[in-house]
Amino acid sequence: MGGEAYHGQFILSVVLAVLGVASQMIPYFCVARIVSEMINGGKDIHYYMKWCLTAFAAYMCKVIFSSLSTAISHTATYHTLRDIRKNLKGIKVCMQIFFIREKKRLDGKYLKKQ
Repeated sequence: MGGEAYHGQFILSVVLAVLGVASQMIPYFCVARIVSEMINGGKDIHYYMKWCLTAFAAYMCKVIFSSLSTAISHTATYHTLRDIRKNLKGIKVCMQIFFIREKKRLDGKYLKKQ
């Protein structure tokens, strides 16, 4: 009835979210490398720049993966809810017709008894 048509999008959203979380951890490892090199007395600016750029790139990946994950999951969810509403609308019309017929039938019975 609902989101079967959008399973692929939900799975892609979860994969992107996991990649976003993994990307979010990388800057911490970069900072650990930088601090370790500083403690050892390293003075090579290129070494520090390499790890700073790696941390920045990882953070940007985190932002992109998380944003894509959110956008895809929300879109799939809204489409799923739309499909459910469309299916329920058809059911609601059938139920309304049934209840109108029943009400008329029951009203006729009560009128006859009085």
